[in-house]
Parts: sequence; C-alpha cells; structure tokens
Amino acid sequence: MPIERYRTVAQRVEFFNDVIERLAAQPRVTSAAVALGLPLSGFNPRSPYSVVGRPIPPLTQRPIANLAIVSDDYFSLMRIPLVAGRAFGPGDREGAPGVCIINESLARRLFPGESPLGKVMLRGPNADIRGEIVGLSRDVRTNGLSSPTPDEMYFSMRQFGPPGVAVIARTSGDAAALQPVIRASVAAVDKDQAVSFFGTLESNVVQSVGVQRIVASLTAVFAGLALLLSAVGLYSVLAYAVSQRTAEIGIRMALGAQAGQVVGLIMRGGLELVAIGLVFGLVGAAGVGRLIQTLLFDVQPLDPAIYGAVAAVFTVVASLACLLPSWRAARVDPLLALRSD
Repeated sequence: MPIERYRTVAQRVEFFNDVIERLAAQPRVTSAAVALGLPLSGFNPRSPYSVVGRPIPPLTQRPIANLAIVSDDYFSLMRIPLVAGRAFGPGDREGAPGVCIINESLARRLFPGESPLGKVMLRGPNADIRGEIVGLSRDVRTNGLSSPTPDEMYFSMRQFGPPGVAVIARTSGDAAALQPVIRASVAAVDKDQAVSFFGTLESNVVQSVGVQRIVASLTAVFAGLALLLSAVGLYSVLAYAVSQRTAEIGIRMALGAQAGQVVGLIMRGGLELVAIGLVFGLVGAAGVGRLIQTLLFDVQPLDPAIYGAVAAVFTVVASLACLLPSWRAARVDPLLALRSD
C-alpha cells in the first residue's frame, strides 16, 4: 500500500495508526497491524548488520539478516511468541532511542550463551541505524516452509514509518471476506490510497510449497505405480513357483496335508521375500533420505512413523498378492498333480 503524499515519518505513522484503529473496530476483525516484510509473502527486505562494540567489517563483508518494520501488535497478531524482553510500544516513537527485536537464530549466532537484551545492533549500508535489543522472538520460517529459518531483525514502525507496508488483520471467520473491510478502512482514512494486493496467510503457505506439492504429487503417483508393479511381480513369481511345485504340493496333500497347511507354506515363502525386500528398501530409503530433506516440511528423513506406515501398507498389499496363488495351491487335486508329473 503506497502512501507517497505522506512525506514525514510522523505523517505516515499517524496514517498507519488510523487505519489500524478503524480496522480493529470492525465486527469481524479481532486484531490489526501493519508490517514491511511478512512471512511467506515473497517480499522480505534484507539488511547488513553489525554489533556495537565489535569491529565493523566493510559493507561487502558484513552479514545480512531479514529486516521487518512492524507495528506494536504485530507479534500478538501473528502469534509469534516473545521468549524474552518486550514487544514494541507507544514509547518507541520517532526521536526516542532506537529499539529492535531479533529472533533466536540471530541471537544464537551473535550472542551464544548470553542474553542479547541490552545489546545494540547497527544496520544499513553505513551502519548508522541503531537499535537496542529489547526483545527476543521465536524463529519463523519467513522464506518458506522448507527453507532454513533466517536471521531476522524487527524494528518499530513508529520510529521509521516506511512508505509502503502491508495491512494485516486477523478474523475468526473467513479470511477472504476481509478484503472489502480492509479496503473500506483504508479509504475511510484516505480515499485516494489504494490497496494494491490482497492475500491470506493460507494462500501464502500454498504458494510457498507449490513446487514441493508438485514433487510430492508426482512422487505419490510413481510410488503408487511402484506398489502396483511390486504386487503384480510378487503375484507372478509366486504363481510361477506354485506351478513348478504342483507335484510337490500334490504329494503333500496325498500324504495328508490340509489346505490350510498348503496356504501357510506358500504364504510363508512369499512373505519371506517381502521381508527381505522391505529390509533392503528401508535401509536404502534411510540412506537417501537426507537427499530429499529440502522437500520435506515438519517431517524428519528418518521418521519412524512414516517408515512403519510404509512397511505396514506394503506388507498388507504383498499378503493380498500372496493369497491367490496360495488358494490355487490349496485346491490342487493330488491325483491330477501326480498324473501331470
């Protein structure tokens, strides 16, 4: 949402606060905020940084962290817990000492084994924008659900009033229904200001895992084909083995073997093959699991539940593939089997 006509920080901050107040007063809105840089939005500013009291490297050698400029209620609205310190407040205004909040990843990198609160960050090309660390936030997968958690710094909207921000609202109903509410709240403050884009966090999540969803869908299709081919192959092998052992089965039945014993004999042979295949398959899957770790979200490469489910499904399918040849073997007429031999 651009606001070019508001040239000073104070004017922009007043505009933002008016929009937030009007939006939060709407019946279907539970909270509202503004931010420059949102998780999974595809637009996340970055800034070089350093720490007061430490050498400041040349610009090209300084580390870079994600940068977000947010309003006071941003963390509560986005449900990002603060594990130490405080959130931004009305006292963090233009002219007051600069403050910032960093995430746990950045704190571990810069201040291992000690509290980051009270330390002062420097950002910007000239390392001239100061921010005392007043809060420590939980990590957020800002760049994508399958991407590593980035280092992040948050600064107060009241102190900077960036010229273009995202208006954020939380509702207990349908998020998509908030679009006209947000537009009306902005127009009530300034009818000439347009909302350039509307999206929901759910749509951002879907967009961020779009490639992974396609890969997962294709993998599921090929996995289903592999399961079908495995079942057909197992059935074919057992059917051929039964045909080769027709005389043996006939002799067993002539000597008093029951149908259930014949079924057990064939099933046992088939399931032994399945067990061997599962052992080699699971070991191989564990070996290459690290290679596809970047395609997984909230799933570990060696998740025992996944491996157990795969083994159980294949065992059931393989057992069904073994049943038909077993039943056919149990129905062999001993006389016909011996005569054909």
